[in-house]
Amino acid sequence: MVELIKEIIIILTWVIAAFSLFIAVFIPKRIMLYQFYSDLITEFRKHELGTAIFALYYFYNNDCAKKRTNIKDDDYSKEILTIKEKYKERYEIEVNQLQKEGKNVIYSETLSAQGRIVSHYFYQVAILYLDKLCPKEIKKEIRMWFNQHKKTLEIAIAIHEEAITLHSVKDVYRTGEESTVLKKLKLLNEKFNNKN
Repeated sequence: MVELIKEIIIILTWVIAAFSLFIAVFIPKRIMLYQFYSDLITEFRKHELGTAIFALYYFYNNDCAKKRTNIKDDDYSKEILTIKEKYKERYEIEVNQLQKEGKNVIYSETLSAQGRIVSHYFYQVAILYLDKLCPKEIKKEIRMWFNQHKKTLEIAIAIHEEAITLHSVKDVYRTGEESTVLKKLKLLNEKFNNKN
């Protein structure tokens, strides 16, 4: 009888230890994810991100508008090409032309900088959303939020891809390799588009 009680105590000790280990890892991870989500909400409310999103929409609705009128709604690839072409033109005016004239370029005010702010914000959203331990309620809120900002992500991806080409950052990556940010943005966009 004493041996049976000892075995039960040993088994209970292992079960309690395993349960404690699970709690020690899982609960802090969830708390960290909620904190990360809270930080994303705070960042979304900041002036800098709002200005950047507005700049992308303004660019999309004004610079790309004339070329977009000839594109059918379902022709996504032509729309992305239009965004990339117009981004090149805008970059030429905002950066290259000013540099040729010997004028100072305020990079923080360029569309390139605004696109980078938005794409890096979405990158942080992707890190959170794609985490396997991310709570369902956070994923649900991100999905609802994303439905309102789907076009912003698509514009940010197009600008980010073109920026890599324009700035010769592509030389850093091996042939066919994309930046980590771009990979996550595309994966996030693909996940959301497949569930709609």
